[in-house]
Amino acid sequence: MSDRWLAFYPIFSPAVIVVVVVLVTIAFAWMEWSRKLRFRIWRIVSLMVVMLSLSGLIFRPAVPRKKNSSAIVLLTSNYRTQTVDSLVRLFPELTILQAPESEKYNKGEYLPSFHSLTALQGNIRFVVGDGLPLHALDLLNEKEFDYIPGHPHEGISELTLPPVMVNALTTIQGTYTNHRKFSTITLRSPAGDEDAVQVSPGINHSFELLFTPKQVGNFLYHVQLKDSSGSIVEENPLPISITEAKKLNILFLQHFPTAEVRYLKNFLAEQNHAIAVRYQLSKGTYRYEFANSSPRLTDKINTALLAAFDLVILDTDVFQSLSVSEKNSLKESIDQGLGAIVLFHDLPSKINGLKSFLPVSFTKVKQDTVAVHIRGYTHVFPVTSETILPNRSVQSVVDSKGRILAGYIHHGFGKIGFQVLQETYPLIIQGKKDSYAMLWAPMLTQIARNEKVPFQLNVITEGPLYTNEPVDIEILSSGNQPFLFADSVRIPLAEDVLLDDRWSGRAWFENAGWHSFQFSGDSTLHHVYIFNPGEWESWRANVQTKMNRLSHPHHRDKEMETVLDYRPISAWYFFILLVCAAGFLWLAPKL
Repeated sequence: MSDRWLAFYPIFSPAVIVVVVVLVTIAFAWMEWSRKLRFRIWRIVSLMVVMLSLSGLIFRPAVPRKKNSSAIVLLTSNYRTQTVDSLVRLFPELTILQAPESEKYNKGEYLPSFHSLTALQGNIRFVVGDGLPLHALDLLNEKEFDYIPGHPHEGISELTLPPVMVNALTTIQGTYTNHRKFSTITLRSPAGDEDAVQVSPGINHSFELLFTPKQVGNFLYHVQLKDSSGSIVEENPLPISITEAKKLNILFLQHFPTAEVRYLKNFLAEQNHAIAVRYQLSKGTYRYEFANSSPRLTDKINTALLAAFDLVILDTDVFQSLSVSEKNSLKESIDQGLGAIVLFHDLPSKINGLKSFLPVSFTKVKQDTVAVHIRGYTHVFPVTSETILPNRSVQSVVDSKGRILAGYIHHGFGKIGFQVLQETYPLIIQGKKDSYAMLWAPMLTQIARNEKVPFQLNVITEGPLYTNEPVDIEILSSGNQPFLFADSVRIPLAEDVLLDDRWSGRAWFENAGWHSFQFSGDSTLHHVYIFNPGEWESWRANVQTKMNRLSHPHHRDKEMETVLDYRPISAWYFFILLVCAAGFLWLAPKL
């Protein structure tokens, strides 16, 4: 039984205890009162104390204390001790638990493993430090905790590596945080240093590293952080899988020759892409040029012709001159996977029918030039005085201070791109081919027709992949059920209940190094590299921090509630009273 200020947890039935205690107390009190000895009153008081002490040991009373529901603070690696101390002062009843491998806190209790989180559903109030790894977050159905980041990590916190093809200039982009720990970031291949950039102190600064691989295969590069004396203060492996460059079939449609297209055509031809160019000399009369390709053009644009190309680049003059049937053929081909890029020779608002082909909105701006930052240098280009309004359907490829200069939208299985820069060819004249390639290559490769494959595999686990941690994968099927193997071990797959032909699975790898996925009946290997724990710590911590921020709600549906929790009164108090009172009863007759 309980009330607001006291609760009891008796060993036996309360009614029986009360009856027995009352009867025994009355009997012994009568006996003491009948004895003609000194200290009669004190003996009866001592007797009452003895009986109350015995009652306390049997009834086990408890007093209330205020306690917070959902009152667990979970400490992860790299937590701030001052933050935890402040939380404990604000919420004294917090239970402090520690994730495996976190630094010891004097009042913390370690979880045996992350699997123990399942028993804490809905009770974790705070997560402090680098946060829970992704596989541990998956164990929590209720992620209603407040996340408090730990100490900022020095080093590289983000890294983006595009598909790497042999003999193609590749740009590695990243972000770093530096408090004067290092001054140079160096990319080193098995053959030696490939590129290096000087960095300054700061938080979340960006950097780029360039290299041109010369051989196909899987290679282990390294990213080194060096101090001002040239000593390596941190080094992490960077696995790079280099493939054969895809040779694109590109069709240029022009109303008349321009220097912009001529230099672009020559640049792409040097990269061994198959080029076909059609100029209009007069109405119904055309001139053709070919590079790395045999002649195959006709005067009329139709779906049969466009099916042979991966990308069509046309200017707005040609677009306006196309017949209705040619425009329909172009749209139909794009819907089936073709990529198209529109080059602007006039203001978008003056181009008839553009809105139905490229459904984006433009607005006028005052600037007719724009500065683009490429590899540490600023280049100024002429640009149309109308700019595209950003929206969720527009994927930006090149931008400057939020102004989209090149990008694309999805249209069926294909893409429609745009380029509003007017003259980029001076980069080649000035001998800056690398900058020119960095400006054009991403747009061309992203918009061109995707290669048709029966299964497309994507690793969706973010950041560096570690040993003995899950690697989540997504498979897009062309209609058949996939059978996937990871290092010859079959991986169970489940199809999305809402989206047909979308499958997901999870793999684990015990050893660090290169591993491969392979579909049954397909000889193609999809390579993945597994890191040792401790490599790329800053990158890993940044990914965990982002995911933990996303996992907890910005506004908790329910605040931490205060409830009454009854704490048993220590039996030692009753035992000491019992001994003292019984001792007096034993000693009183002898005084």
